[in-house]
Amino acid sequence: LLGWAPLAGAPRWGSAAGLLAWVPGPWIVRPALAARRILAGPPPVIAVRETAPAQDPARIDPVESAARWWAAYAAADGGPAPGTVLREVEPRGAGVRAVIASAQPGKPVPEIPIRALSALVNVPEDQIRIEPIPGQGAGVRLLELGDTRKEQERSLAEVWRTEIAPKAMPGSQLVEVRHGTGDRAGVVELHVQVPRGETITYDYTSLLSALDAEDDPSRVVVESSVKRAIVTLYERNPLLDIRQVTRDDLVMDERGYVTVGAHHNGRAARRRMFDPETGSAQRFVLFGTTGAGKSRTVQLDLAAEKRNKICSWLADLKEGQSVPEAAGNVDFRVTTQKGAIMMLRAAVAVAHARMRRYSARGQTAFVLGGDPLFHVTIDEANRLLERGAPYRDEATLLIKEIARTGRSVGVGIRIAAQASHLEELGGSDTLRGMLKEGEVTLLRWSSSMMRQLVADGLLPPEVRLVPIPKRLGVSTLTSQFDDDADDEDAGEGTQGMAYLLSSPHPTSPMRHFRVGSTEPLPGLDPQILDLYGPEPPTTLGPEDAAAAGEAYALRHDEEALAALFDAEQAQHTSKMDIPTADTADGVEPTRTPPRLLPDRVLAVLQAAEGSLSVEQIHAAVDTDGGKPVRRGSIRNALSKLAADDRARIVDRGKYEAVR
Repeated sequence: LLGWAPLAGAPRWGSAAGLLAWVPGPWIVRPALAARRILAGPPPVIAVRETAPAQDPARIDPVESAARWWAAYAAADGGPAPGTVLREVEPRGAGVRAVIASAQPGKPVPEIPIRALSALVNVPEDQIRIEPIPGQGAGVRLLELGDTRKEQERSLAEVWRTEIAPKAMPGSQLVEVRHGTGDRAGVVELHVQVPRGETITYDYTSLLSALDAEDDPSRVVVESSVKRAIVTLYERNPLLDIRQVTRDDLVMDERGYVTVGAHHNGRAARRRMFDPETGSAQRFVLFGTTGAGKSRTVQLDLAAEKRNKICSWLADLKEGQSVPEAAGNVDFRVTTQKGAIMMLRAAVAVAHARMRRYSARGQTAFVLGGDPLFHVTIDEANRLLERGAPYRDEATLLIKEIARTGRSVGVGIRIAAQASHLEELGGSDTLRGMLKEGEVTLLRWSSSMMRQLVADGLLPPEVRLVPIPKRLGVSTLTSQFDDDADDEDAGEGTQGMAYLLSSPHPTSPMRHFRVGSTEPLPGLDPQILDLYGPEPPTTLGPEDAAAAGEAYALRHDEEALAALFDAEQAQHTSKMDIPTADTADGVEPTRTPPRLLPDRVLAVLQAAEGSLSVEQIHAAVDTDGGKPVRRGSIRNALSKLAADDRARIVDRGKYEAVR
């Protein structure tokens, strides 16, 4: 934007033509000029010391540099102004104004030949004036280069209204310009608004063009709210420098928030994990296109849950590849759609069991300290909910049921998806309540998703979001005739950049803290594992575990869980068979219901004359006419039978039935 660095304070004065830094170019009123004046801030009036100690050239003040230039060239022996010093340099109008003072107190400023000074600074003679200063003696003179008396015909507010607003932000008025200081030096805020009764709208591309910022759009951030907007201008987008997350960031505060990143203006970006004021578990929605940083954001949330002793269940429907470090760091993890359905069924059962228990004791909301806060995460949810998915209807119903009934009993639901349209997520009705009342995070999105969110009323029409590009940095046009042109992508990727639509600053761009290594690794990321920590994950209590049933008992054996799913589906299907002639006559046909694996194992133990090893039990089960299973599934079934007091372990790892 017009060169932030030189405009952060005074002009640069780096050569013999340095005094012309404010003169060249047509300083007429235009949008770019408005931006220059805005960024420059109030013109500085700086008194320059007559003598100054040597400094590092990189640290020389630009105005002081002008005085040194004057001393080296204009005031030197043979120069046009010997025995003088330059003070109080400032831009004025379309030129530069300064004070020439005698180097010897009590002596007048000598006559300075305009023709010689014109040759030195390369400014036409008719644009150089040396005059007395009213109320001052002959020891000082006023120097003016260029047309310092030509004031800008219109104010910045008028320039905004007539030159920038019509195309970039129709009907808006510039009401305030604020300049950052200290560690925010170089940052400029433009506060604009529209008249009462109107809603502010803007064309981001037109705004970039008006502010001469199309070379690096990431430096211009727009936040809007109904009739007001703040346009923030940066020398460099601060979200490029986001730091690594720490475990301390993820400690939940007294209001149920954890810190997940930073907004562009430096404010902490927080996500609410629990609402202690209402005793409500949260509903989370995370959208993002491929490469937007969704998986790392899910890792961050799961690590926060573990840090705060929240019981986490996870369905990683990219066959476990999306968040592999979560294995062993959550209580219940599945990687298939069948497993996801079993997990959701169990979660609904837990929610309803809690409702019955809480109702019996008159408890109307969830309170931390009793049952664990409990979150179910469906990652790559579009695979489960898209049209054509085999279990879409049931998954939609189960997710809606958790969202509807789980809040008051401490059961939350999170869906993370790469969807371009809400129909890919079970339809808009599935998500309407979650989007309006849940914790919604929007990473880099597709245009069709944004149109659908607005069209369905899930985002207010006045909420305007600046698109998140694939990369941050300078964009350039390259000619085919440039032999040395660099065709590689410029700038840094925007993984983790997002809008927290449920936060107090929904239109403020933020970026999640960096999670894990910045480079791909051949295996698990040790930094992510460290973020989870060594402690075991929080599990359900005995009453919740009983409600979750056999699916929870088999949560560490996905093959056994799939077999359980198949058995339950077969039972459900058998109940819905079309009636036969026998049933029509009132005679119920004889059916042999499919047996669950623990029942098959128990039948083998009951038929044995003594105790059996796991290997012997496995061999017998595989020959009973049922579906073949793995040895690990046998061990899980034995553990469940032992927990139910239907089997027990005897000497040397052998099992027998409890008779």
